[in-house]
Amino acid sequence: MISLLGSSPCLPAGWKSYTDSESLRTYYVHLPTGDTKWTQPLLSPKMPSFSFAMRNSFIGIFVVILVVNGFSQYVRFNNIANDFLHSSGDDHRFASRSRADNVLSVSTGKDNSSFLHEKNNERRPGSPTEPGKSTKKKKHKRCNFNGFVHQFKPDELEITCDNFAEVELKSLKGNGTRREVYEATWHGKTIAVKKFLNTKASGRKVSPEAAVLFQLRKAENFAKLVGWCNSTLILEYAPHTLKDYQHQNISVKQSLSLGLDVVKGVAQLHSIAGGPVAHNDIHLKQFLVNTEGRVLLGDLDQMKFSGLGESGKKCYYDTSCGRAPEKILHDGTVNESSDIYEVALVLWSLMTGENRGKGMRRANKEVLLGARPSLSLLRKYPQELRDLIAEAWDSDPLKRPKASELVKRMESIVEKYVDTYQND
Repeated sequence: MISLLGSSPCLPAGWKSYTDSESLRTYYVHLPTGDTKWTQPLLSPKMPSFSFAMRNSFIGIFVVILVVNGFSQYVRFNNIANDFLHSSGDDHRFASRSRADNVLSVSTGKDNSSFLHEKNNERRPGSPTEPGKSTKKKKHKRCNFNGFVHQFKPDELEITCDNFAEVELKSLKGNGTRREVYEATWHGKTIAVKKFLNTKASGRKVSPEAAVLFQLRKAENFAKLVGWCNSTLILEYAPHTLKDYQHQNISVKQSLSLGLDVVKGVAQLHSIAGGPVAHNDIHLKQFLVNTEGRVLLGDLDQMKFSGLGESGKKCYYDTSCGRAPEKILHDGTVNESSDIYEVALVLWSLMTGENRGKGMRRANKEVLLGARPSLSLLRKYPQELRDLIAEAWDSDPLKRPKASELVKRMESIVEKYVDTYQND
């Protein structure tokens, strides 16, 4: 459910803000161009008014600073040049380089060791690139989905651009800032079609979502990619989401079975060849339920690559979406372990029928202080499940279990419960 907040005096002309009532995420759309931002666009700052005398004073100070700084740099580099001219052979190269390093350490306020350490791929918090890689240089080194895109083979799918005309759109099922989702049919089979709103921007470009779903098309708990044509995705159709089950009076056995499918879908994404890939937007509505009652994870629009970059270092990212503490802090240390935290919230919400922020007036602040939803509401569920959820939403991402471990422990919980309560 997306609600329009409308324009704001704090937004530049042409921008409007939107919020998702489920995830409480706010984003901003520039109506003339269709551009979307996840951070609020700022108004152009107004220059303070200065008197003529004050302006001249500031100009004079600025000129003096420039002259002094220029003279000091001239003295430093003149010394380096003298060292170079009075040196010979290999020694002059070493001497000039040492003096240059000294100049760098003075100008940056760091000693040589810290400067070199920064150059040796120290991770920059908040950077969407692989650790130590700048977004402005060597873009080929960034953490991205190029490896998946290169392996994408649309000709192996059932529906391609050659037979896409056979698809019949039926009804609009949902829309967002970039896409619309339709229920459709193809040769009597019900399918879902995801179309870009801005067809000029999308063109024939292969989206990372299509490339990743192509590799996951045989995964049991993912919506199967049926076809692709000019950036349009054709997927297996599922009529429900887990949100539809939240307030239904389902049995403990059924909710445990649905929960097992949830963790399986996340594990299949995290264990993908060439990954892991973080979903980055885990909540109840992201999990579809097909006509057979199987839970499917499918919407990868916000996913992030969190595997190893070309330098062999772990990829991290920063985001404001979600409830994991590291996402709230914006500290640039987000990876697939944040999905585990949000899976715990999904399990709790599904099994209690409550919203994940229940009892928290200031959810983000309380989460950072260690507050979590009450596990006492899960009294009718096995203690092993409560323990697992408590571990999964630990404040320390390193202490959370891996998705593969979640699957093993959920399988054990379901098996023991079924053996104990055959008639549930």
